[in-house]
Amino acid sequence: MRSIILFLLFAGCGSVMILPRNNNDDLFNKNGHLLTSSNSNQYFVEITASEIHNLKFDEIYLFANWCPHCIVFLSEFHQDNLHKILLVSTNYDIPYLNKHFPDIDTFYILSNSKYGSVESDKIISFTTELLNTSNYIVDGVPQRFKRVGDSIYRVTLEHP
Repeated sequence: MRSIILFLLFAGCGSVMILPRNNNDDLFNKNGHLLTSSNSNQYFVEITASEIHNLKFDEIYLFANWCPHCIVFLSEFHQDNLHKILLVSTNYDIPYLNKHFPDIDTFYILSNSKYGSVESDKIISFTTELLNTSNYIVDGVPQRFKRVGDSIYRVTLEHP
């Protein structure tokens, strides 16, 4: 009985990490990877690590809407800091972001077409590419990165 419960627990957790795919592959439009919400003025932009290297910013915050530490940070986020930090989601739960964070006008979303639909794999591939290394593995959220010159470094986060 105990083994059945453990199996169901692990099977359930594994299925949470796999996002459904649909025919329009990532929900981005073919003109520029821009996703918009019909209910608000929020923008959702599909992005890859190589594209982030070409953008001007101070920090990147990689988050997931199921992570309690991430939600606390996002709820304390101020719109006037938007020019300093890129908010990058691991998944495409646009209705959740739209509903719970209406004051944040732009979210970036890790590309399913580039990194696949399994969140843990997306996080590892994204951070490895972002940090330009083949042996650095970060497999969880939240993650915060800072640009120093042309390089990007991981910032150690402390949680209460």
